[in-house]
Amino acid sequence: MHAVHLIEAQFKRDKESRDRAERFFDDLSRWISVPVETLERRALRYPDAFGFLARDFSKDEAFKDVLVLLAPSKDGSRSGGSTVRAGQGSLRSGKPVLVFYVLIAKGDLSHVDTRLSKDLVVHEAIHLLDSMRMRSRPVGSAKRRQAGGDVAYYNSPEEWNAYWQEGARSAESMAEKTPPKVWDYFFGDGSLSSFLVKAPSHFWNSEFVDNMTPETRRKFDKRLATFWDNVIKPLAKVKLRKKTEERELFEDEQQRMLRASATDDDHRLPNVHRIIPADRMKNIPYQGQGEVTIYRGIAPGDPNRVIRPGDWVALSKSYAKKHMKPGGRVLERKVPSIDVTWAGTDENEWFYTPLRKRSPDRGSIQEAVYDGNIGFEEMSWFYKSATKEQIDKMERLLKLDKLKEAWEFLKKVTGVKLRDR
Repeated sequence: MHAVHLIEAQFKRDKESRDRAERFFDDLSRWISVPVETLERRALRYPDAFGFLARDFSKDEAFKDVLVLLAPSKDGSRSGGSTVRAGQGSLRSGKPVLVFYVLIAKGDLSHVDTRLSKDLVVHEAIHLLDSMRMRSRPVGSAKRRQAGGDVAYYNSPEEWNAYWQEGARSAESMAEKTPPKVWDYFFGDGSLSSFLVKAPSHFWNSEFVDNMTPETRRKFDKRLATFWDNVIKPLAKVKLRKKTEERELFEDEQQRMLRASATDDDHRLPNVHRIIPADRMKNIPYQGQGEVTIYRGIAPGDPNRVIRPGDWVALSKSYAKKHMKPGGRVLERKVPSIDVTWAGTDENEWFYTPLRKRSPDRGSIQEAVYDGNIGFEEMSWFYKSATKEQIDKMERLLKLDKLKEAWEFLKKVTGVKLRDR
């Protein structure tokens, strides 16, 4: 078989083993996460452990003869709900047995912690699948470690493959969940070379990586390259494109906030005759009325339902329709004419820029209240005066939905006493 085909076959086999091991963990967890009375009916009693037959909870034929044992932890310790003592995969009397050490009172299931570490169960299940596939009897990891140390342990075929699979499962799971904004921190800039640098330290056991021999490291990099091609590369294109779109959207939002804070009175609709010649004023559908209707064409799928401060608008519905993409719609709003500012391009293009009002009692700045107003004007003042570090802090607060802290931070940075909402 061609080398490329062999590598692809290895990837598919790896993926299948990971999926089966994860399903085994899910099935086992559901089976033992039940009331004590039910657990006692399901358990087989042994002198120092409780057993569960995998055929009772797993539909996978590979595990039909497996016996899962929950045994007391030798040192009686747990840490954060994760098993401190490692599990053990072995074959006894020709039947596969998986042993997991948990907090349990000897002979008493009413005091047992059945929360198993997913990494541990998957690791041991993969050992079992490997031993079945290779028709071999696995060597105990403790014996191997005692005989040859960490290098011999981590580079043994059984442990090496289990640790590889453990990291691959972690990377695959994380790749789906990672927000585009931080994708390159975990997975690199979209190239294989950067992924090879970034991924091992984030997703694979550090002792496993540090103890690999030159030969097994070359093997690791080859598998990692195949993993990249099949799992990470397709996602990288999508995530990095979204990151670019989010950055552009953020920049658009910044520009909109700045437009919302327009202060040039001559550009406001009632005063625009001061700067636009009379022969061009006749193109503007405005005759001095106190209120006007503004229009904005939006694309299909645009979530906005109202015209927001800083939005480009038109005084003509037909002009707004020209800027509406097929399937889109036109928003309209009746507003004070003083809240409309000329964009400075041609007579058809305007901004919605509601005036800020000064409170007579405290001299604080107040903002007109209307649907869709969530503080864009205040944010525009913030972005004008904030340092890069302050902007980064504000974005972290908003991302964590800490709106009250963000509001207080905004007031502190701008130095303006704003009306709390």
